[in-house]
Amino acid sequence: MKILNLHIQKFRGIVDLVLNFNGENAVIFGPNGSGKSAVVDAVDFLLHGEVSRLTGEGTGDVSTAKHGPHIGSQPEEAKITATIQSITGKVFSVERTVVQKDRVTIDPIYSSEFGAMVTYAQSGAHCLARRELLRYILTTPSTRSQQIQTLLNISDTRTVRDGFAKLKKTAASNLKDASDSLKRHSADFRTNVGATADDQLLGRINSLRAVLGGGALTSLDECSFTNGLLYSDTKENAEIANCIRSLADLVIYTPTLRPALQEKLQNVQDTVKKIENENSSIENINYIALIKSGLDLLDGTGRCPLCLHEWASEVELRQILQERKEKSETLSTLLDTYQNDVDTLLNEILTYKSKIGTLPQQLIKWDNGCAAELNNEIESITSVSFQENNSYKNFSKDCSDEDFELRGIYTAACFIRKQKEEKHPIQYIQHSATAAILSAYDTKTAKHRRNRMMLILLYDTGARVQELADLNLSSLHFEMQNPYVTLIGKGRKSRNVPLMDKTVRHLKVYLKEFHPEDIEEPLFYSLLDGKSHRLATDSISLVLKTAADIARNTCVDIPDNVHCHLIRKTKAMDLYKNGVPLPFIMQLLGHESMSTTSGFYAFATLEMMSRAMTQAGPKVDEKEKLWKKADIRKSLFTLD
Repeated sequence: MKILNLHIQKFRGIVDLVLNFNGENAVIFGPNGSGKSAVVDAVDFLLHGEVSRLTGEGTGDVSTAKHGPHIGSQPEEAKITATIQSITGKVFSVERTVVQKDRVTIDPIYSSEFGAMVTYAQSGAHCLARRELLRYILTTPSTRSQQIQTLLNISDTRTVRDGFAKLKKTAASNLKDASDSLKRHSADFRTNVGATADDQLLGRINSLRAVLGGGALTSLDECSFTNGLLYSDTKENAEIANCIRSLADLVIYTPTLRPALQEKLQNVQDTVKKIENENSSIENINYIALIKSGLDLLDGTGRCPLCLHEWASEVELRQILQERKEKSETLSTLLDTYQNDVDTLLNEILTYKSKIGTLPQQLIKWDNGCAAELNNEIESITSVSFQENNSYKNFSKDCSDEDFELRGIYTAACFIRKQKEEKHPIQYIQHSATAAILSAYDTKTAKHRRNRMMLILLYDTGARVQELADLNLSSLHFEMQNPYVTLIGKGRKSRNVPLMDKTVRHLKVYLKEFHPEDIEEPLFYSLLDGKSHRLATDSISLVLKTAADIARNTCVDIPDNVHCHLIRKTKAMDLYKNGVPLPFIMQLLGHESMSTTSGFYAFATLEMMSRAMTQAGPKVDEKEKLWKKADIRKSLFTLD
């Protein structure tokens, strides 16, 4: 459209102004306050009865009705009159007043022409602010099209266009899928009826129809190949057909099932082993947020923000918290993996059961032998088993105790039978490496003397790390003829472990320094505000790890991963190599069953086998034979 002339009366600071545009482009300029914006407001008001700048968010009680008329003027006096040329070339006059801003005065025959203009104006594209023009000028060429759509408020056009493009793509994909499906089913149909070409297909169909009492078809254009058959699908025939199809599916599916189950079982087993190797309690997951907060609150003073314990080195404190955080996060991730692996396994079994369905019961009606064979196959496949079954069950039980949602997995695990497994020799540390680790800490500082004593007692007793951490002063019994220490093991069961004389001497020196008052408190502790606090298992593990790192400087036989349980195994193996009977080792380790001890430690090392073979061999005297001596031969063969 084009505005030929515009008459503004008592509106937005303009008393009376006539502008003759004659349909041409025009620029209105002047100093601030001269009414340039009022002209734009007048055009805006004429087209849709509101001034855009006086509406919307942030305008408060400002409105066109109150602030449209010129100061001191009445709403009925404020009006805009214009002569307009439409896009079709028609010229007409239109007028709008503030008092009746929702109505215009216009010749009715031009209402539709003006209505189209009003509809366009509602998009806001007729009135652009400076910031919108600048945004268009400064936009990059690659986004200019999008900016124009935003300015003209026609972004929906692109959405509709993209929708049609997506619809076209989807329709083309569906058409291709349908065509491919038709080709595939046509090929399957030809294969099932035994026809390799179209000229053979009609003959094969008619031969099958003849069997079912149907007449011959004259062409393949018939709507249905089953019309006019004397023998229709009965319930019994449908059951037989379903059984045949189900058996055919099983023939294809069953050979792939057993490897799939074994693979998924192996995944579960591998995940369980990874969790066991973490050597961390499941309940530690609950402490992840607390440990993270502790790390964030470290302030360089060496004081633990969680327990307020004073540490000689904040670096060591940060290392302990960081390792515990990483263990907890790793364990949490492994538990999620474990649950997903078990769910995948159970889903595979459920899929198999769904494929079987009621097929064995249906087959009994027609073929008892086939039904029995199928039942045997079902029993064979469903009785799956894998290595470390007891460990898996125990681990599942621990998980279910912590999370009730895992209870079903533990119940399912109880029905899995153990598979025979190959026994592997126990891992342990050589004597030279053990000696290097136990002597890694010097005696220059009290902390090093404590750590040295702690490692000596860990090896001498073969204790678990938690058992060592739980020791109190009253756990030591030196007053007996044979000194011993009382350990509290799994299930709060106690056992007495004898102490070597050398260890007793070390302990007495340690007690004199660290427990001079002979009062009940933790055997191994750290001081916080003058009070003793029991060492955590993570702290003991870190002490051992640091000792191993120090010992590697002088001994190359130390393995990469040295942990407290490895020291326990080493102690047991050292006893076994020196001829200590397995029942005694069982009692030392706190095993309830002899099978547990013998399963781990009943392996002869190469050194033990070599020594036994040497002792069992015939004794050969390597001394020089008497008859080889000259004086002996002379006495034997002469009378001298």
